[in-house]
Amino acid sequence: RRNKARAHRRTGHAHMRLLTLFAGFAAAAAFSSLPPLERTWEEKVIDAWAAEPDCSPETGMCGACGVAATVVELGENGTQPIVRKYSVGAGGGETPFGSDATFEIASVTKLFTTMLLLVLEEEGLLSSEATIGTYLPCAWDAARHAGTAEITFNELVRHTSGLPAQPPDRGPSVGGNPFSGYTEERLCESLGQLTGLPTRGRYSYSNYAYGTLGYVLTLAYAAVTGSPVRDYEDLLKEKVLDPLGLTATSVTYDDAGWNAAAEGCARGYSRGETTIRRGAYGVLQGNGALRSTQDDMGQFLLAYLVVDAGADAPPELASLFPASLLTAMERALDNVAPACSCTSGWCEGNLCELPNPPQESITVGGVEHYTSGGVDGWRKSGDTGGYSLRVAWSYEKRRAAFAVDTCGGCGERGTSGSSAQRLVLLLADGPPSASVPVLTALQLTHTCTVLVYSPNSRLYTILTLAL
Repeated sequence: RRNKARAHRRTGHAHMRLLTLFAGFAAAAAFSSLPPLERTWEEKVIDAWAAEPDCSPETGMCGACGVAATVVELGENGTQPIVRKYSVGAGGGETPFGSDATFEIASVTKLFTTMLLLVLEEEGLLSSEATIGTYLPCAWDAARHAGTAEITFNELVRHTSGLPAQPPDRGPSVGGNPFSGYTEERLCESLGQLTGLPTRGRYSYSNYAYGTLGYVLTLAYAAVTGSPVRDYEDLLKEKVLDPLGLTATSVTYDDAGWNAAAEGCARGYSRGETTIRRGAYGVLQGNGALRSTQDDMGQFLLAYLVVDAGADAPPELASLFPASLLTAMERALDNVAPACSCTSGWCEGNLCELPNPPQESITVGGVEHYTSGGVDGWRKSGDTGGYSLRVAWSYEKRRAAFAVDTCGGCGERGTSGSSAQRLVLLLADGPPSASVPVLTALQLTHTCTVLVYSPNSRLYTILTLAL
């Protein structure tokens, strides 16, 4: 639990100019007489992902498989953010997408949905303890379970509403999107048909809950302000995305935007095929509808590093974002409550013991709290049919990281997540200290993810060990 004082309340807003460092490998290759450049620790971590056998075309992975990563690091004085971007194809091949590609950020969308809730609450327009029945115009008197209408926004955020993991009537998929065409009428009907909320009051991960929350927030805003109902994307851009400077993060795109979109490799029986969600979303957008870029996710992580710094945040960085938005984001890291592991397929239906031995927890903003080497950090993962990703940050480490694969979550190791998700925790942790030259270890629930160097092959490998 955070005990830091949060004293910064600053006005002003400016767009951040990210400094992106590019290694000069092409230039070095022109001088064959020079020895090869020594690869950095971060590059070796990316190499370890590329060497993951499950991500290789040789194991049936499609040609769209690759990974993109962004690392945000603050200098010693914390005032100068440095952003480094990486990308590579499976097996170390050519990156299968462009530098301005957009990716499905899946359940990381949920962090933006909770930010919208907290911003509207900060503006005095609604309360997180409001119920869905107050704003969602369903025939609640005919509902099979009377308690459904009394679910609060806060319960939806914390995954304690009792709603199932997915809408009972989800699908059929249109344009690769299982939530395409989902209407308010279908939402009311599915909620009205629930016969109970068996997990209400305890953590049980629910996409259904966040999809409902995103839509109900648009209804609540319209009801309170007396304005027409706006689309989730439109309201989110005004209140969250635009103030953060996330200009490429969106649900919908024009033709040029879709041309830049990275395709993903399908999972399961469709492995080897490409997939992308092009079908138009219905009302359930708040659970995972956003796409974003490496640059935008770097900007997002910088904002949360500022928030995590609290009173220690340098004025130069805090002034990059509206003070009211930072205040709402500060609240997003408060009020930690017990939770279960949430990676890949382990989110849905994973009813772990609460509180559990690793002390996993979730905040009022839907952010997961964790520790690495005794240092507090924050993270959130996401997965769709063709993508797997995670964000993680810690001001105490002065680092943050984002990574997404377009391989459907290859290299999954149980609750430790996909190779890309484990990659993020290593990048957010930073290089090992001089006293441990070839091993970086971090506690990851009931397993340990380590980066091991082999002197013979001169390769790094990401391993997950049971403890």
